[in-house]
Amino acid sequence: MTIASEFIAMAHEMLNDQEIGFDGTLIVKVKEEGSESKPWAPTFKEQEIPLRLFYDEQSKTSVNGSIVLQGEKVFITYEPDGISLEDCIGFKFIDHKGRSFVVNAVEPIGAGGTTIISYVKVGS
Repeated sequence: MTIASEFIAMAHEMLNDQEIGFDGTLIVKVKEEGSESKPWAPTFKEQEIPLRLFYDEQSKTSVNGSIVLQGEKVFITYEPDGISLEDCIGFKFIDHKGRSFVVNAVEPIGAGGTTIISYVKVGS
């Protein structure tokens, strides 16, 4: 087991703790099958991806160089299987209270080229 995989396991354990983490849903756009016939006009469908997250209410003033503005929120999460959060900028996010946001910035934190957790900035 590598150090990165140990940190990933620790992030999963902490965020999956009901006293620490919250549920959220990322709405990703997935290219539909059959779009190859018209590669210039692919069609997409929305897919709900569950997330576990922790709101960072105090320490982050920017995410990947993007300043956190009033009304925006920053949370910490691990990447869902098969999804790169950096590719989800502009996608919809729904938090545990049913509030809808848009992903504005993502800052992955990792080791050895492996993302362990990411800061995600969302706003309206």
